[in-house]
Amino acid sequence: MKKILLLLIILLVLVGILASPFFIKINNLNCTSQFGACSSDIKNDLDGIEPGSLRDSKKKVQSTLLKHKKVKEFAINYTFPKTLNVVIVERKPQVAILRKNATNYILIDKDGTILEESDSTTFPIIAIQEVGHTNSELSFAANLQYELFINFNVNSSIMKKDHLLITKDGVNFLLPLKGDLDVVLGSYNLILSWLKSEKEKSRIDKVNAVYEVDLRYKNPVMRI
Repeated sequence: MKKILLLLIILLVLVGILASPFFIKINNLNCTSQFGACSSDIKNDLDGIEPGSLRDSKKKVQSTLLKHKKVKEFAINYTFPKTLNVVIVERKPQVAILRKNATNYILIDKDGTILEESDSTTFPIIAIQEVGHTNSELSFAANLQYELFINFNVNSSIMKKDHLLITKDGVNFLLPLKGDLDVVLGSYNLILSWLKSEKEKSRIDKVNAVYEVDLRYKNPVMRI
């Protein structure tokens, strides 16, 4: 009985050692994101990790992903016997930034994070003519431009010192770089709809003379 108990203890110790992250060898790495398979550049970086122990492999994967601009969040899980499964929340470009005197576009996500550069783009464009904007302002402008593109077919804008300038139906709109995004979009939509309605009715002569609407203030300002 004692011999059997001793053998069981030895077996459990051996199993514990073999199951240790130091002894488990990883030779397979799967990567998925919210869009399906991970982006090719992320996958290529992960494929460059040399096979090793579970402990070392997790450290290398973590280090690689923390350095990658496109990775917002990630989780690493082990699957018996030799596989690491990596699940990533990827950042995706939604706006292209065109700097003054630049020829390449900088692609950013909704948080204002710079992801890559490109010599062409299909994303809505923000032309920046001023310097010194905060990341918060850039993020707000990126979200604002994206929503304008999706909902109102506004393909481009100009980012000034304290506002985003867009032109719609011959009228310039000055939009703030901070505040409640839904309120700004709602105000823009309301005034744009009103201007169109009044122009069609031709009820107010001055409506046709409106060339600028300033939404930076609590009460919008129309200039003629």
